Amino acid sequence: MRLPTLPALLLSALLASSGCSKSGPPQPLPPEQAPTELTQAFTKAKPELKVMAGQAVAAIEAKRYPEASVLLLELSSNPALDAKARDVVTRTTLSVNQLLRDAQTNGDPQAAEHLRRLQQSK
Repeated sequence: MRLPTLPALLLSALLASSGCSKSGPPQPLPPEQAPTELTQAFTKAKPELKVMAGQAVAAIEAKRYPEASVLLLELSSNPALDAKARDVVTRTTLSVNQLLRDAQTNGDPQAAEHLRRLQQSK
């Protein structure tokens, strides 16, 4: 599975934040809120997007952050997302990225490898 490039992710986050009436960059969702927020944001989405969001929720709940990261990157690149879904995906991605950095700091080799691949995809 090919990862979207980091610049594309950053552009997506910028576009998502610029379309909102809030000022400043998007803030990470608290990890415990992300599953509920993702589920709510995709209740009326196309079935394939709803399935992918559900898989991301399951990965976050199971603390499989590399898998969640890939799913969120795929979701963020989908032009069919509405503004609310895009905002939630962006904020959840920021949260998962922080969790990956924390896991890397604590010696998790999978998190370190995933972050290395993300960095290389720039």
